[in-house]
Formats: sequence, structure tokens, C-alpha cells
Amino acid sequence: MTEQYTEFQKRAIESVKRIWRLYVVNQEPEELESSFRMLPEDFLMIGTGRHEFYKNRDDFLKGMTADQVEARDIQFELQDEWYEAQRITDDVCLVYGGIWIREKSTPGKPVLIDMEGSRFTVVCRDTPGGVQICNVHHSMPYLDQGEDEYYPKSLATLANEAVQKSRALEHRMELDHMTELYNRIYMERHVSRAIKNENGYFLAIDLDDFKCVNDSKGHLTGDEVIREFSRVLKRSFSPAAILGRMGGDEFAVWESCSADYDAVEKQFLRLLKECSVLSERLHVSVSCSAGIAGSRRTGEDFTALYNRADKALYRAKGQGKGVVCRAEEFE
Repeated sequence: MTEQYTEFQKRAIESVKRIWRLYVVNQEPEELESSFRMLPEDFLMIGTGRHEFYKNRDDFLKGMTADQVEARDIQFELQDEWYEAQRITDDVCLVYGGIWIREKSTPGKPVLIDMEGSRFTVVCRDTPGGVQICNVHHSMPYLDQGEDEYYPKSLATLANEAVQKSRALEHRMELDHMTELYNRIYMERHVSRAIKNENGYFLAIDLDDFKCVNDSKGHLTGDEVIREFSRVLKRSFSPAAILGRMGGDEFAVWESCSADYDAVEKQFLRLLKECSVLSERLHVSVSCSAGIAGSRRTGEDFTALYNRADKALYRAKGQGKGVVCRAEEFE
């Protein structure tokens, strides 16, 4: 898709990308100030906070300064980003896309701020002095962000106060924002506890050709596939199974010793059938492959178990789509 862009549109995408990195990740006051001083006087900004509605450059700069002061004790990192451009006129284009921002992890402190699914549109004009950003609209599906907050500060404050006494809130922090499966950190924690107490089977699951879905159908469709696949995953395995999203299009399942290899493979085949139904409903190809590793309580830790399943998954992916391989077949 990049080949279809004009030189102006390519420069506009790079300018927007640079602004996000300055504003969210680097937070260098002097560089931010000089960059945003180039905005037109009638610059319009509609942001994620309920207070972020600025109709001119000066009001935006004042608000931005206050936001940076509020966030000075929080460091964010960019997990993912995507950008596309659409022509409006020869010298005006719309840059739109999505960014995934989360709080940097700190030893001894759980990550509480995870802003996945953030979306933006930016109107850019081509001028003799370079690309000029005229309008920014930024939004994200996050219900816990309070009044006048640059980031979900209220949730973070409540969580820090209640995490030791509220199991419900602690469980909420364990979940992946998009799928409500365990996130990678807590998936590892729960499986590590399980393999000390019981035999079982660990599945490393990867969606087949998921990048093609994002490239051909767009990231909004890709997000829908991730959410719907997660629901199918829950239906395909036992209620006692531990399910997690390891990141992107990678998932994991732990089934306890009540099942054997054949039973676990049958569960995976049921998952594939559900994927076929999902493909018809979403009008996009949805399939997955898996690697299975059995644990026998021999002192093996999560990393070793995961690596064995991942190697089996790699072999499965090499054999085509919708394939499952057992780690023991290659060991």
C-alpha cells in the first residue's frame, strides 16, 4: 500500500509518526515546544481526555504543558503502531491509524495503564516549509479514563490503593485488554503454578497468515478477528483450561492431566472447525496452527515448556495451515 502514496503523503505519515513519538514516548519539552510552535494558529485538537478539545494552537500548548506535568512520573512505551494516508486535495491529506501505548513495567509494580486500540486522524497540509499538521482527532475505547485526565489516572490510583485487598481488581489486571484472556505475564504465572502441581499439556497457537488479514482488510478487521477467535478458543477447550494471549496473534492453552494427547488434539480440531464457521461469518480466512508439549512434573519450568511447544508450532507452520504437531515427536 505504501507504493500508492505520493511523496507528500509519505512525508505526512513520517511527520505524524514523529509527533506521536515526541508526545507519548520521548516527552522532550524543548523539542515538543519547537515542533508544536509550527502548528497553525487555528489548529484544532480533539483528544482522549474529556478536557482535550482545543480550538487554537495557544490553548493546545497550555494544555499540553499541563498534561506533561501530570504524566511526569509515568513513563510510556509504544507497543505497536500503524499509519495510512488518504488524499483530500493535492496539498492536503488525511493520515489515520492506530497506536498501542502502555506504561513501562517497573520491578515490584504491576502494569496498570494499557491503552490498546487507540485511534487517530490527522489533517496535514503541504507547505513550502514542510508538512503542517492542521487538525488532530485522537480517541480510544477506554471507559475508565476520568474527567480532565491525560491518561487513566483514576484507575491507576484506585488500583494502587486496592490491589492488596481487592481480588476482583487484581483479576482484571491479569487480563488482556482486547480479549479478556490472561495476558502474557499472568499466563506464565498461572501455568508456572500449575505445572508444579499437576501433569498437563501446553499448546502454543498461532493464527495462520494473520498479517495478510491486516494488510488486505485493515487493522479494524484484524482486531475483530482477534476478539472473535478468543471467544472460539474459550468454547473449544475445557472450563478448567488456562487460556492466554501471548501477544499479537499468538495464544496459549494449558490443559490439565485430566486429558491426554489425543483428547487435546481433538480439542484443537474442534477449534479448527469453529474457525471455519468464523471465516464464513467474518468473510475472511481464519485458521490456526499449534504445537503441543506435555509436562510430566520433572522440574521443567514455564520457559522450557513454552520453548518446546513453540518449536513444535514452528514445525507445524512449516507443514501448512491448520496443522498441529507434538513436541515429543521431534525430541
